[in-house]
Amino acid sequence: MAVDRHLGIAMLTVLALVMPAVVSSCSSTSKTVCAGQCSPPYRLDVFFHSGTSLATEQAIVTACTSRNPAVLGVRFGFYARTTRETVVKTSQIHTAQTKALIRCLEKAPSVVGAGYPA
Repeated sequence: MAVDRHLGIAMLTVLALVMPAVVSSCSSTSKTVCAGQCSPPYRLDVFFHSGTSLATEQAIVTACTSRNPAVLGVRFGFYARTTRETVVKTSQIHTAQTKALIRCLEKAPSVVGAGYPA
């Protein structure tokens, strides 16, 4: 009976040492939660002041997107409440190329703002 008791204590000791490592290794592989845009194409919204013509909108967006390799496509002329909106699809998000694109767009006086929605 003494042998069984010592074996039981030894097993408990091993479990006490091994279980925290097993539990922590399982929990460290948790998946990252994506709250928004998780993969390309990414949606970049560009908002224009009320009264901006479609031709002006197209000229501004074309000037900023035509040579940017991150741009996949553009859809013009949506209405978002009282402003016009253009959607630019990009292959990247929050990179030097897309930051330069946003800076270019926001330089235009007709642009209210540009950014990636969450």
